Amino acid sequence: MRRSRTTLIVAGIFVVLLLYVVLFEARREPSPRKGAIDSLSAPSPTPASVLAIATGDVRALHIAAGKRSLSLLQQDGKWVVAPAGVGTASEASSGRAPADTSIYWSIDEILQLDAQLVVAEGAADLAQYGLDVPTMTIAIETSSGASEQLLVGRQIPGGTAFYLQRAGDPQLYIVDHYKIQTLYDWLADPPYAPTPAS
Repeated sequence: MRRSRTTLIVAGIFVVLLLYVVLFEARREPSPRKGAIDSLSAPSPTPASVLAIATGDVRALHIAAGKRSLSLLQQDGKWVVAPAGVGTASEASSGRAPADTSIYWSIDEILQLDAQLVVAEGAADLAQYGLDVPTMTIAIETSSGASEQLLVGRQIPGGTAFYLQRAGDPQLYIVDHYKIQTLYDWLADPPYAPTPAS
């Protein structure tokens, strides 16, 4: 008699738990899939290529944001920092100084720029991306005389990346925050090579 009573109690508890799962847990909203929480900040499986320029083909890189500007010129495979406000590599022949070699990798990142993802093609309202009046422009002079210009907009929600367009290209890209923030840092503190200790 005691055994059957225990069996009935266990069966009753099982039925109560089963009813709880069926009535409450099954009605819960499914948790969002990984990566679906913020599609803007989630990297795409295969990054989209924005630029593919060989470093050896570049004469100058001009960066401007607000009232600040900076030019980096390549001469004999080395980068030099030119005075702010110069127009072309030839205009910056005086007053330049060697650039810190630590910037070389960052320049390569810009010249071989990949995007996390492509947001839209022919976005109608560029203001919502901060591209109606870009916060930064990056102009690249090549040795052949051709040029490329990148337009940087605002940061995406969460601040992990920036909106970006190539001038004349309707594609809208999202690029990693550090790739663009590095350029803002250079404008605030130009990347001159350290002065040797005397």
